[in-house]
Amino acid sequence: MTTSAPAPDHSRARAPRIARVAGLALAFCAAWAPGSPLERAAHATETAAVTADLTRFSSGRALKSNVVPPGKDTRYGRAELLVTAPLELVRHEVTAYNRYRELAPDKFNRSRIIAKENGLTDVYMQVPILGGMLVLWQVMRFGPVTSAGPGAERVEGSYVRGNLKASNVIYTLTSVDARRTILRMDLLVLPNMTAPQSVVDEELRDAAATAIEGMRDRAERQAAPPAAVASSAPASR
Repeated sequence: MTTSAPAPDHSRARAPRIARVAGLALAFCAAWAPGSPLERAAHATETAAVTADLTRFSSGRALKSNVVPPGKDTRYGRAELLVTAPLELVRHEVTAYNRYRELAPDKFNRSRIIAKENGLTDVYMQVPILGGMLVLWQVMRFGPVTSAGPGAERVEGSYVRGNLKASNVIYTLTSVDARRTILRMDLLVLPNMTAPQSVVDEELRDAAATAIEGMRDRAERQAAPPAAVASSAPASR
């Protein structure tokens, strides 16, 4: 009778490897545990980057530029600023379409919601130009609020009809923390008349800045404590 050789015991060979893997995993977890040097260094780097970005807004005025936004092929006017209010309050002002006229009464004759369906909102707007000799009008359709990444939201309005060649607006809201939000507006308005690009660029930059500065002011009033709001109100005579 032939006796078979016993099967090799691989468990002894695997044990050191398992121990090494477990040791590496424990070392990694310890290195990145809350309060560890690596975790503190990563947090400090992230904080420094955010702080450096926020210093751009130290003047309190909207930063203005002209850009071609991703996915677009035309120059837009861009304005962005820091709002001392949580994202939800800033979102409320961005989507208060029927109150756009209050942002710049000298630039808007009218702004009112004319239709709402399936998350879409149609807004009718009139803007006088050339000292009121010509009135530009349009219906712009705003889509629902969408995600633009972690802690960020996007709202876009597209041209439906009017006496313009084209128009588009893109709002990007980025939460800095529980009480601060970066608001950016990319604006395109192309009338049917020809105009130098430099003139169009300036008009778009200025219009975007005026709009978001008004939104900021309203959001910050909503976010301010009642005592602060009362102290900022003019004294009665």
